[in-house]
Amino acid sequence: MSSYSVPATLVMLYSSAIPEYKDYASALIRFSMEKISNCANVSVDRCTHLALEFCASLRTVYGDALYQQWRTTLKQLLERGNLSDLRSIFQIRSWFIEMADTLSILLSKMQESNPNSYPIPLIESLKFCFREFQVFSCVSRNAICGIDIAKEEDKSIVDLLSTQIKVVFSCLLNKMESNLRLIPETARIFETSGWLHSVSIVYLDILKELNSISQLWENEQKQFQHVLMNQQISLQLILEKTTRKDDYHWLLRHNDVIDSKSRMHLVTMMMIPEEKLLDAEFYKPLIHWSRFLDEELYESLKNNNITSPKKLQDWLYKLCQAIFKPQNLLFLACSNDPMKFYPNPELKLEPLHFDCFEFSGKVIALALMHEVQVGVAFHRVFLLQLAGKNISGDDVKDAYPSFYNNKAKERFADHQIRDDFIKYISEQIYFFRKGFDSVFGKSIIELLTYWGIDLDDINLVLKGDLNLGFNSCERTHVNHGNNESEPLMSQFLKINRQRLKITKSKWQKDGKKPLGAGGFGDVYKGYAAGGFFFAVKSYEVSAWDNKLDGPGGYKQDKEYGFKADIWSFGCTVLEMLIRNIPYSHLKNLNANLELEVQKGSIIDHLPNYSLSENALDFIKQCLKRNPNERQTADELLKHPFVNDSGF
Repeated sequence: MSSYSVPATLVMLYSSAIPEYKDYASALIRFSMEKISNCANVSVDRCTHLALEFCASLRTVYGDALYQQWRTTLKQLLERGNLSDLRSIFQIRSWFIEMADTLSILLSKMQESNPNSYPIPLIESLKFCFREFQVFSCVSRNAICGIDIAKEEDKSIVDLLSTQIKVVFSCLLNKMESNLRLIPETARIFETSGWLHSVSIVYLDILKELNSISQLWENEQKQFQHVLMNQQISLQLILEKTTRKDDYHWLLRHNDVIDSKSRMHLVTMMMIPEEKLLDAEFYKPLIHWSRFLDEELYESLKNNNITSPKKLQDWLYKLCQAIFKPQNLLFLACSNDPMKFYPNPELKLEPLHFDCFEFSGKVIALALMHEVQVGVAFHRVFLLQLAGKNISGDDVKDAYPSFYNNKAKERFADHQIRDDFIKYISEQIYFFRKGFDSVFGKSIIELLTYWGIDLDDINLVLKGDLNLGFNSCERTHVNHGNNESEPLMSQFLKINRQRLKITKSKWQKDGKKPLGAGGFGDVYKGYAAGGFFFAVKSYEVSAWDNKLDGPGGYKQDKEYGFKADIWSFGCTVLEMLIRNIPYSHLKNLNANLELEVQKGSIIDHLPNYSLSENALDFIKQCLKRNPNERQTADELLKHPFVNDSGF
């Protein structure tokens, strides 16, 4: 007995025909397994060698539950440790081959079984078996990777191990190709039964491990790539069901076997947190702003939850119809390819247009986030600029031939034409990016330059099989001297003339996150039911909870007009300049504030503050007692105080 190790001795007793010996040995083996599996990290390698002994001895009773438990214990120790001893790793090849054989059998059963009646235990057994195979495979692969530093006497071991791994790789790759070939036929059945995701993910996991093995040798890489190329349709069906929790990143290294839609699906999942997609509050401001583009569309959706895929696609598609229709002049269609758009370089830009381009970026970001088709594609000249890449004169000529030809007639060189075009669309690009980045959470430059993404992928995902339903080549002439001749500007002016009433009971504050904060209060975004946005300042001083419309504007539950806005704006600017609350000079602020506001007394106190001549005059124009004498916002923007500030 002295020539036997402790594990071998216990296993010999466990194999005894004497029940007392067998039970006693079983208890000791299980006790050893518990102690070894719970060993400290510093003892993992030593315990791994003990586990190897137990597994090797118990293999004589293969199929025994105790042997399978020890094999799982060995797997867990290998996951925790860093086994580097080649001779021990060579022992592990036995379980690597054993688990590969079991995996092969289970894959064959998947082929032979009727998809309508797949037993759940078969799928679960496949998952469990693969997890064990993967660990043994990883240890074996690492040994092959270390062949350059292996001792001369150990290289024969590595060569033998390599040969066996190649055999296993070839066998499993053939099995997987056969199973993948069945996916198009069985996908609908899997979908109905609810097993498609489970089957897809275990197949992806097996393919990932085969991919890792293939990286060891050039010939195996070619074999693996060939299988992926032949099974692109099956891969596409599998990738449709991947989620953020699944391990799919390795596939982006096989860019040539993945279609555009799948590539964008994988990349956007990596970039977008799932909770953002499900936040209904996230969409409200976008719905409200959309009334500037299409009031009827806004009215039909303002009280609806659009987070369902069908409603979201319908809304985004209709928004794109409004954004890209020729009458709005925001984008032009390429004459050579009418379904591709780029920013209009000849548009006389107004502040509203900047908002529109920012909103357009948000809409496109939403479409990509939710992977919905909206019938829109972008010209290369637009995509290159969005990606922060250079364009050429030929790109400009292809997008907008008349622009190029007119410049060429004036003897402009190609690089000058290109530079002019870039200059004319630079602000549109800036605001589109700004809108996209604010919604997507990552920059559009990061998306378009991500490894494996082609610029045209974004077009194939956004457009799909849809068209926008109008003649995108139509050119609409607009008299830029009269903004109201442009439908978009006309709609904007119409809305802003409505004198929207914002009473205390008809607006709400978005209190999730302040727009800004300072020593005198927090500023939040507020919006009324009609879609009107404004800033809400929250003060801790109780007296400032009253509604202060300024002298001549204080009417309980009445309209809050633009003239009152000017008075409030003047108070805000004054507060920033003096770094204190206006009316802070009052002895009893709570008792006297409302009366002093109605009297307009603040204007008499202005000389007591240290203000420049321009600043003093600017504040006076805002705080005049008679609302009708206050300057408009447009007039105030031309005031020397604003101009001298460098805004």
